[in-house]
Amino acid sequence: MREYKQYLLIRQDLPDIPLGKFYVHCAHSSNRIMYNRRYHNDPIRFEQWWNEGQTKIAKRVKTLQKLKNIIKKAKENDFIWSMPTDVLTKIIFVGCVGPITEEEARKIGILRLRNV
Repeated sequence: MREYKQYLLIRQDLPDIPLGKFYVHCAHSSNRIMYNRRYHNDPIRFEQWWNEGQTKIAKRVKTLQKLKNIIKKAKENDFIWSMPTDVLTKIIFVGCVGPITEEEARKIGILRLRNV
């Protein structure tokens, strides 16, 4: 049985933003993935991840461009992803990929990132 995890990718180039803002956007990003899962072609992946306890891992991303590069690779590999834009500031604070396996995370460069 595969173990699935969801990866929260948090930008580190926004030093003056309160931590609470990042926490809220992590929640938005994860919730968006759950909402959009019905459009994804692998419902068993979500069911297994849900039953395993919905493991999430937070990783540091140095810049918006690095975040976009990882999301681009996620799209190319047909992994479900989310990268919400703040309605008021129009800033992208975080991204989210998964549930995916560790092997899939390695394939798109997530495992090279430092944990938060």
